Amino acid sequence: MIRLRHSALGLVLFTASVWPVGATQPPSAFTVITAPDQSKSDWFGYSLASDGSTLAIGAIDWTPTDPPGACPGIGAVYLFEKQTPQGAWVFASKVTANDSECSDRFGWSVAVSGDLLAVGVPLREADAGKVYLYQRGVGGGWTFLKSILPSDPTPSDRFRESVAFSGDALFASAPSANVLRYGGAVYVFLRDQGGADNWGQWKKIEGDIAHTERLGFWLDTQDDLLIAGGREVAYIFDRHRGGENEWGVVKRLSASPPGTGAGFGISTALCGTTAFVGAWFEGNMKGKAFVLEESSGGPQNWGQTQALLASNGQEQDWFGESVDCSGSLAVVGARFGDGTVADTGAAYLFERELATGLYRETHVLAASNLIDQTLFGAQVRLVGRQVLIGARQADFACPTNPDCDSGAVYVFSLDLFDDSFETGSTVRWSAVGD
Repeated sequence: MIRLRHSALGLVLFTASVWPVGATQPPSAFTVITAPDQSKSDWFGYSLASDGSTLAIGAIDWTPTDPPGACPGIGAVYLFEKQTPQGAWVFASKVTANDSECSDRFGWSVAVSGDLLAVGVPLREADAGKVYLYQRGVGGGWTFLKSILPSDPTPSDRFRESVAFSGDALFASAPSANVLRYGGAVYVFLRDQGGADNWGQWKKIEGDIAHTERLGFWLDTQDDLLIAGGREVAYIFDRHRGGENEWGVVKRLSASPPGTGAGFGISTALCGTTAFVGAWFEGNMKGKAFVLEESSGGPQNWGQTQALLASNGQEQDWFGESVDCSGSLAVVGARFGDGTVADTGAAYLFERELATGLYRETHVLAASNLIDQTLFGAQVRLVGRQVLIGARQADFACPTNPDCDSGAVYVFSLDLFDDSFETGSTVRWSAVGD
């Protein structure tokens, strides 16, 4: 393991591997974020969320050390901030539940928007799940506001699977809701519903019970739009469809042709008028990611335009388990993809070609210091000019122990990518905006 620098802020500088399709690149630099109090089995990097200036990272198996091992798996969320778009992520705060219990798995899902933080917790309320809401104060600390439950909690609903903000609306999904047939649901909470800053439930959006849709595997928002993934399905919702804050259905999405998107809906992302939906089980878990455009096939039709594959994809890679997009870029994670070593995980960068409007793979991102499975790529985020990749089973806290699983988040800067990596008619990296 090549450790060049470490600090109390949880930042490490390593060599990295970033190469274009069909070529190999000499090592460049990337940053690794670890928890400042990292320890064995934390699973730091299980969840990621950022609004551009604040980064929230979940560590669902964090366990207090006093007394050691007395109450495992409480979980924690670490907050990092940066002062400039190109600045480094600096540790700012750590949040745990005010009423934590053993095996809570606090941090299963996270969402951050300005001074608001939402944290999903699976093993509360008889495993129905719970969401905790926090607000950042003047001094930068995070204060607990309230815990949020649905109006109709049922054991094993998985309320907390994914959380997301859109202005004064908070979404929390429960893909196992409607337990008889697992239709799933997305709950909408509004800031002033029931009183100022009350964050009361406004409505429940239910999945199709007849098709066991399990709506709510993954949520993402863009302006007044919400995309929610489910079992072989995803939905686009609009805030104004059916009335103000009604979040009515715009389009039900599925893979085309039928039968080519096993696992379609496990991950979703929205950017502008483009949606991405992961299908990690397609091709014996080789995986795909589907691209859908709002105007393809007609206004607000959200027709499919592409199915993305990894250039070096193999069966069992789980390509498409995670996906994100920003501007003309998209990133797709594959937790068992072939990075610098087989099955250590990889993430794939795609960029939209100006001439065709289609996405083409331009880079494979991997970490040269990984020698075993770390689930690198199980979580991916595009934040400004950075790609953030979770590796929750990385072993930085105890590098000689392959079962350490303390976890880490890798940060790749797009500005470090050599323009010579241009492939075909792909736009040069220097031309891509923040």
